[in-house]
Parts: sequence; C-alpha cells; structure tokens
Amino acid sequence: MIQGVFSSLAELQLGDSPGVGLGYPLVVHSEELGLADDSRRGVVVVSGLFASRDDARRFVRERGTGEAVELAPEEVYAKRFAHDPDHRIVTVAAGKPVPAYKDVPDPNLWQHEPPKQTVKATAVCTVPAGARFLLARDALLEHYYSWVKVSCDGAPAYIRWIDTLLDAAVVGGPGSYRVRQVIGAECDAPLIWEWPYAERGKLGPGTAVEASEKASP
Repeated sequence: MIQGVFSSLAELQLGDSPGVGLGYPLVVHSEELGLADDSRRGVVVVSGLFASRDDARRFVRERGTGEAVELAPEEVYAKRFAHDPDHRIVTVAAGKPVPAYKDVPDPNLWQHEPPKQTVKATAVCTVPAGARFLLARDALLEHYYSWVKVSCDGAPAYIRWIDTLLDAAVVGGPGSYRVRQVIGAECDAPLIWEWPYAERGKLGPGTAVEASEKASP
C-alpha cells in the first residue's frame, strides 16, 4: 500500500502517514519498488506490503487513507533493469545523528568481521536520523557495502553503510523488532548482519546471520 508517488524528495509529504509497524512508512524510488504501472515514477511512500490485494484494501478501508497498488511480477521487473535500479533512496537509520567524513577513512570497511563500529577519523559534520537522499547507481557503487556519499551541511560527505537502511529489512514484531542488513558479499553469497531495532535505532554491536537463518524472518 502506498501513500503517493512524488517527483522529488523535496515534494515528499509524509505527514501522519500510517504504517503497518516499525520501519514504515518506507520511502523508496519507484525503480526499487517495481510498481506494476511503470508510468508512475518518482519517490514512493510505502505504508506496508501485503500478501494479498484484499489485505491491502482492508488496511486502506480501516485507516481511511492510502492506495492499494500491485507490484510487477519478477520477470517483468527483470526486463526493465538489466542491473540494479538506476536510482535509490538512502535513508539514515533511526537513532542518533551519524558522523559524516570528508574522505573515506577505510575503503574496505565491509571486509571487517564484525563490521567496524568505530572509525579512526574526525567527522566534519553529522547527518540526522531519518535523513533521506536520492542517489544514482554509480554513486552507490563507488564504495558499495562500506560507505555512502551524501550531503552534509551542503557539502559532499561519506557515512557508513551500516548507518543507513540500504539493503536492510525490519523484521519481527513489537518488543522483538530486528533489522537485517546486507553488509557485503563473498562468492556471490550475501553477508547479512542483524541488530535488535527500536525507535532509537540499532541496539548493540550486531551479530552475523547464519546461512540457515537467512531465509526466515
């Protein structure tokens, strides 16, 4: 279910947009979401994903807002993009403002096990939790799984991948929410880490998700 499609982040209107739980409303680019109606392009506010059209329409009726839309089948989406989407929305995770750096202190941050929680460099500014940025594919690939180039105090700066919700999903329920995030890849297999998650952000240092657990919520 969506609350609308906007031409830019500047036009984004969240207001009191309801969500099905922590992690919503979710703001993504239409290229990431893959709407069945490919003519609707831009920034999409998602209130929830449902297993059936009836469930989505029931949510709309109960909340009195939103629009139930369908996603394109996987094979249709694959034909639209021969690679990753050309544009993605970067959202800084909930919690405290995160430090941003003028240059990349450690180009191979994702190779550390566990992921580095501290960086030996001086931040030039901080980026508030929940801040959003529209990035082109090439900009994301510059330091994929390690650093993300954003804007901080009007100038380019880098924040850690794990300080964002890129390639992440919030799972669980009230009192037991967790966020799982892809932080790297080895031999074409994703490296996934998990943190307890709350309105105040990721809690604790995080733990690796074993291969047997990756398919389960």
